[in-house]
Amino acid sequence: MGLYYAGLLLDVIASKPGTGEEAGVSGTYAVEAVRSLQHDPDPANWTQAKLWKTTSGKGKEHNHQMDVVLSLWRNKLIVGS
Repeated sequence: MGLYYAGLLLDVIASKPGTGEEAGVSGTYAVEAVRSLQHDPDPANWTQAKLWKTTSGKGKEHNHQMDVVLSLWRNKLIVGS
């Protein structure tokens, strides 16, 4: 939902555009991860663990948010992928 609110999903227009924070902390992590991918767009350079370390949640256990982000990225469903 964070990617939705931040307007980062291709061909999906958020009803109330925002930052991703509207979806809670997981939404924030997802948006942060996409920003990292936009700086280095080659998915071969990223694992979910490496991507997780680029977010503000890096000191916590992830809850597979990066699996979702990487899957969407690899399938070209995120802006800039």
